[in-house]
Amino acid sequence: MKLNLTSLQTPVSGADNFAELKALLTLDRDAYWAQYGPLKLTTYLQPIFSFSHRRIIGHEGLLRAFDPDGEAVSPLTVINSTASFDEARRLDRLARLLHVCNHHLHGIENDWLFLNMHPLVFNQAKQSDSIGFLGQVLANVNYPASRVVVELLEQAVANNGQFADGVAYLRQLGVLIALDDFGAGHSNFDRIWQIRPDIVKLDRSFAVQVDTNIRARRLLPRIVSLLHEAGSLVLIEGVETEEQALLAMDADIDFVQGYYFAKPAAHVMSDTLALTRLKALWKNFDNSRGSDYSNYRKTISPYINAIGYASTMLAVGHRIEHACQQFLELEHTERCFLLDGNGLQVGPNVVAHNTRNETSRFNPLNTAEGAIWSRRHYFRRAVEHPGKVQVTRPYLSIANASLCVTVSVCYTSRREQFVLCGDLAWI
Repeated sequence: MKLNLTSLQTPVSGADNFAELKALLTLDRDAYWAQYGPLKLTTYLQPIFSFSHRRIIGHEGLLRAFDPDGEAVSPLTVINSTASFDEARRLDRLARLLHVCNHHLHGIENDWLFLNMHPLVFNQAKQSDSIGFLGQVLANVNYPASRVVVELLEQAVANNGQFADGVAYLRQLGVLIALDDFGAGHSNFDRIWQIRPDIVKLDRSFAVQVDTNIRARRLLPRIVSLLHEAGSLVLIEGVETEEQALLAMDADIDFVQGYYFAKPAAHVMSDTLALTRLKALWKNFDNSRGSDYSNYRKTISPYINAIGYASTMLAVGHRIEHACQQFLELEHTERCFLLDGNGLQVGPNVVAHNTRNETSRFNPLNTAEGAIWSRRHYFRRAVEHPGKVQVTRPYLSIANASLCVTVSVCYTSRREQFVLCGDLAWI
C-alpha cells in the first residue's frame, strides 16, 4: 500500500494540548502507541553507554512510524510531511510524550532519557510554551526533569539570541542540555562558550574520520580535552566498529552510542549483556594499548638514549655537533638545539643530514639562535626533572609546520643549567 502523506496534513488547532494528545495514546504489546493520521507512532530506544561505568547510562528516544499494513515509514518522511508550525509542534509534542511514557513504562531507573526537539519548535519554545508542555508530561508520570537530556541542533538555529533564550527556558525546567551533531556543518566552539551544554554529542563523522584519517585521530583527544575544559561531557555517536570504539576510548570520550553496541529497539538491553560487551571491549583496549606502548617504547628508546648520552658529553665540554652525532644519525632525527636555563636558544639548530626537505615557505623561521622556548613543555618539564629525558606528545613544529616529537634533558655544566633538545619527525 502506498501511503498518501497529504493525509497527515490535517488541521491541528486545539489538538496539541497535553490532555488531548495523551488521549491519543494506547497501550499495546508492552508499548505506548499513538495514532497520527493513517500512521501509528511508537518509541524505539537506543542505549547510551559509559565506558568507565561499563553500563548503560541513558537511552535516546527515537520515533518509529508504521503504515496501516504494518510497514515501517521513515521518521524523516513523517517529520518532513508537516506543512506548518502548528503541525510540527503537534508532532514534536506527541513524540516527546510517547518517549517519556515508553521509557517510564520499562521501569528504567536512574538513567537519562535523551529527547530530540524539532528546531522550528525550539526556535519558538518560549512563545509557544513548548517547554511548559514537557513539564506537564514529566509531572503527569512523576518523571524527574533531571533525568531528561534535551538534544539541540545548533546548525538549525540562525539567531544566537533566540537560541540562548530557548536554552535558558529549558534550564528553568531543570533538564540537561546536549548539543547534538557537533562537528557537522558550521559547528564552532563559540556556541559551547555561550550555552555551556552539559553534554556535547560528536557527530558520527568523527567516528568515520578517526578510523581512516591519521590527522583526525591525533586531533580528536585535543577536541575532547577542550570540551572537558569548557565543562561538557562528551558523547560520540555513530560508532559501528570495534576499532572506532577503541579509538573513542583512547581519546578519553565519556559516552558512546552506535550500532556496534546496540541498535534502536522497542525493548531495552539487559544490564548483564551491556556489561559483557563492555568487559570484552575493555579487555581488547588494555591489550591494544599495551601493544601500542611496547611499540612506542621500542621506537623512541634509541632517541632517549642518544640524547641522554649527548647531554653527558656536553656537560664535560664537547661541542654540540660532536656530542649529538649519534642522535643526528638516527633515522627520524631532524635537528638538535641547546637552551640556557631561561629557555633562550644558544647557537643555531644542528640539522641532521637526512631531515625532511624544508621548503622555502618557512625560510623566515630558519634562524632560531636567540629564540626563547621557555613556554614549551619540553623545556619546562626538563627543568622540573633534571637529568631525566623528557618526551613530548606529537605537536606541530614551528620550524617546518610538520608533526614532530621532542626529546629533552636538563644538565649542568660549569654551574650553569642547560636543556638539550632534539626533534624527530613523527609520521
